[in-house]
Amino acid sequence: MKKRIGLWIPGDFYNILDTFEHLKSHKEVYWSTGKGIKDYGVLSFPLIGLLYLNKKGDIRAICKIREILPFSPAHYKDICNKPKRWITRWKKKKDRKAITLVISKITPFYYETNKLKNIFRKKFKPGQNCIKIILPNVKALKNFSK
Repeated sequence: MKKRIGLWIPGDFYNILDTFEHLKSHKEVYWSTGKGIKDYGVLSFPLIGLLYLNKKGDIRAICKIREILPFSPAHYKDICNKPKRWITRWKKKKDRKAITLVISKITPFYYETNKLKNIFRKKFKPGQNCIKIILPNVKALKNFSK
Protein backbone atom coordinates (compact mmCIF):
# COMPACT_ATOMS: atom_id res chain seq x y z
CA MET A 1 0.00 0.00 0.00
CA LYS A 2 1.38 3.38 -1.02
CA LYS A 3 1.89 5.76 1.90
CA ARG A 4 0.09 9.07 1.62
CA ILE A 5 2.30 12.03 2.45
CA GLY A 6 1.02 15.15 4.17
CA LEU A 7 2.49 18.07 6.10
CA TRP A 8 2.61 18.69 9.84
CA ILE A 9 2.15 22.45 10.21
CA PRO A 10 2.75 24.44 13.41
CA GLY A 11 0.25 27.11 14.32
CA ASP A 12 -1.48 28.81 17.15
CA PHE A 13 -5.15 29.19 17.97
CA TYR A 14 -5.41 32.61 16.33
CA ASN A 15 -3.63 31.56 13.11
CA ILE A 16 -6.06 28.68 12.71
CA LEU A 17 -9.10 30.90 13.45
CA ASP A 18 -7.81 33.59 11.08
CA THR A 19 -7.42 30.98 8.33
CA PHE A 20 -11.04 29.83 8.75
CA GLU A 21 -12.27 33.44 8.63
CA HIS A 22 -10.10 34.43 5.67
CA LEU A 23 -11.25 31.49 3.54
CA LYS A 24 -14.91 32.50 4.02
CA SER A 25 -14.33 35.49 1.73
CA HIS A 26 -11.16 34.61 -0.21
CA LYS A 27 -10.23 31.62 -2.34
CA GLU A 28 -6.90 31.01 -0.57
CA VAL A 29 -4.65 32.10 2.28
CA TYR A 30 -0.85 32.35 2.25
CA TRP A 31 0.43 30.70 5.45
CA SER A 32 4.14 31.45 5.91
CA THR A 33 6.33 29.37 8.17
CA GLY A 34 9.83 29.80 9.52
CA LYS A 35 11.39 26.51 8.51
CA GLY A 36 11.57 25.15 5.00
CA ILE A 37 10.83 21.68 3.70
CA LYS A 38 13.52 19.86 1.76
CA ASP A 39 12.54 18.85 -1.76
CA TYR A 40 9.04 20.34 -1.64
CA GLY A 41 9.13 20.62 -5.42
CA VAL A 42 8.78 16.85 -5.75
CA LEU A 43 5.57 16.65 -3.72
CA SER A 44 2.24 15.99 -5.45
CA PHE A 45 -0.37 18.72 -5.09
CA PRO A 46 -2.89 19.32 -3.72
CA LEU A 47 -1.39 18.16 -0.44
CA ILE A 48 -3.11 17.67 2.91
CA GLY A 49 -1.78 19.61 5.88
CA LEU A 50 -2.45 18.85 9.53
CA LEU A 51 -2.51 22.03 11.64
CA TYR A 52 -1.55 21.62 15.27
CA LEU A 53 -1.48 23.98 18.21
CA ASN A 54 2.08 24.69 19.36
CA LYS A 55 1.25 24.60 23.07
CA LYS A 56 -1.22 21.70 23.17
CA GLY A 57 0.34 19.58 20.45
CA ASP A 58 -2.75 17.86 19.03
CA ILE A 59 -4.09 18.33 15.50
CA ARG A 60 -6.99 20.82 15.35
CA ALA A 61 -7.66 21.21 11.62
CA ILE A 62 -6.85 19.79 8.20
CA CYS A 63 -6.17 21.92 5.18
CA LYS A 64 -5.67 21.55 1.45
CA ILE A 65 -2.36 22.98 0.24
CA ARG A 66 -2.52 24.02 -3.41
CA GLU A 67 1.20 24.78 -3.67
CA ILE A 68 4.31 25.75 -1.72
CA LEU A 69 6.11 28.97 -2.62
CA PRO A 70 9.41 30.45 -1.51
CA PHE A 71 8.73 33.16 1.08
CA SER A 72 8.39 36.72 -0.21
CA PRO A 73 7.64 39.94 1.71
CA ALA A 74 5.31 40.78 -1.22
CA HIS A 75 2.88 38.17 0.17
CA TYR A 76 2.16 40.61 3.01
CA LYS A 77 1.12 43.45 0.69
CA ASP A 78 -2.15 41.96 -0.54
CA ILE A 79 -5.15 41.53 1.77
CA CYS A 80 -6.33 38.73 -0.55
CA ASN A 81 -3.28 36.66 0.46
CA LYS A 82 -3.26 37.13 4.22
CA PRO A 83 -5.63 38.07 7.05
CA LYS A 84 -5.26 41.70 8.11
CA ARG A 85 -3.99 40.72 11.59
CA TRP A 86 -1.08 38.78 10.00
CA ILE A 87 -0.15 41.75 7.80
CA THR A 88 -0.20 44.15 10.77
CA ARG A 89 1.86 41.78 12.96
CA TRP A 90 4.46 41.22 10.21
CA LYS A 91 4.86 44.97 9.55
CA LYS A 92 5.79 45.42 13.22
CA LYS A 93 8.12 42.42 13.52
CA LYS A 94 9.21 41.51 9.93
CA ASP A 95 10.43 38.09 11.02
CA ARG A 96 12.08 35.93 8.41
CA LYS A 97 10.09 33.04 7.00
CA ALA A 98 11.25 30.25 4.71
CA ILE A 99 8.23 29.07 2.74
CA THR A 100 4.60 29.96 2.12
CA LEU A 101 1.85 27.34 1.96
CA VAL A 102 -1.03 28.33 -0.32
CA ILE A 103 -4.08 26.93 1.50
CA SER A 104 -7.40 26.69 -0.35
CA LYS A 105 -9.57 24.74 2.13
CA ILE A 106 -9.70 24.12 5.89
CA THR A 107 -11.94 22.09 8.14
CA PRO A 108 -11.95 21.23 11.87
CA PHE A 109 -10.31 17.90 12.65
CA TYR A 110 -9.00 16.43 15.89
CA TYR A 111 -6.28 13.81 15.99
CA GLU A 112 -3.77 12.85 18.67
CA THR A 113 -0.24 13.79 17.73
CA ASN A 114 1.30 10.74 19.39
CA LYS A 115 -0.33 8.52 16.74
CA LEU A 116 1.50 10.20 13.84
CA LYS A 117 4.78 9.16 12.20
CA ASN A 118 7.18 11.09 10.01
CA ILE A 119 8.13 9.82 6.55
CA PHE A 120 10.85 7.65 8.12
CA ARG A 121 8.14 5.91 10.20
CA LYS A 122 9.47 7.41 13.42
CA LYS A 123 7.20 8.99 16.02
CA PHE A 124 7.82 12.62 16.77
CA LYS A 125 6.88 15.16 19.39
CA PRO A 126 5.02 18.46 19.25
CA GLY A 127 7.35 21.37 18.74
CA GLN A 128 8.90 20.17 15.51
CA ASN A 129 8.39 22.53 12.61
CA CYS A 130 6.74 21.94 9.24
CA ILE A 131 7.72 18.40 8.19
CA LYS A 132 6.53 15.63 5.87
CA ILE A 133 4.43 12.95 7.59
CA ILE A 134 2.57 9.77 6.72
CA LEU A 135 -1.13 10.60 6.80
CA PRO A 136 -3.17 8.44 9.18
CA ASN A 137 -5.63 6.08 7.55
CA VAL A 138 -8.84 7.74 8.76
CA LYS A 139 -12.08 8.32 6.89
CA ALA A 140 -12.14 12.10 7.38
CA LEU A 141 -8.82 12.50 5.59
CA LYS A 142 -9.86 10.26 2.69
CA ASN A 143 -13.09 12.23 2.20
CA PHE A 144 -11.31 15.58 2.57
CA SER A 145 -8.85 14.91 -0.23
CA LYS A 146 -11.60 14.25 -2.82
